[in-house]
Amino acid sequence: EYIRHQVHQYYLLRVKKRIQVGDYENAVLFVMQALNVDRASYEAHYLNGIILAGLGDVAGAVKSASFAVELAPENAALRTGYFYILLQADRLSDAVEQLEAILRFDPANEFALRNMGLYYAEKENDFASALAFFERLYSVAPGDSESVGLLAWGYFQSGNKSEARRIVKEGGRYY
Repeated sequence: EYIRHQVHQYYLLRVKKRIQVGDYENAVLFVMQALNVDRASYEAHYLNGIILAGLGDVAGAVKSASFAVELAPENAALRTGYFYILLQADRLSDAVEQLEAILRFDPANEFALRNMGLYYAEKENDFASALAFFERLYSVAPGDSESVGLLAWGYFQSGNKSEARRIVKEGGRYY
């Protein structure tokens, strides 16, 4: 079992290196080897999705990444990657479902909070909901300049300019 695991890790490393340089054709060969060693590897299925997206097979990428998420449903990094693949496939509502799923098991996930707020602000024009997500983000990362900026922007868009100014000053940023 130890040797099998090491072989699997070797193939995954080779896949990642090929993806990094944009060599998807050779990455496919290594990911197939990784899957031959371990068919239940969520990481190999996800990497296969990245490869397929890189080769222009977005539908195949969605299918492979979806299977990876089924294998590891509480992996926030995996769901984040799947979110991007779904966006590439023009499946916004499915992408938002990934953010909601992340927040169910990791309510303080900054990526999901930020993107849910942006979704409500930009796609739904619902600044009250956006503001709720930006407030949660700010409570998790109060010193982060992006969380300060988003919260201030949310207040400003909601018509509360004085609160927007207070947040900007409190955060040490003057725009």
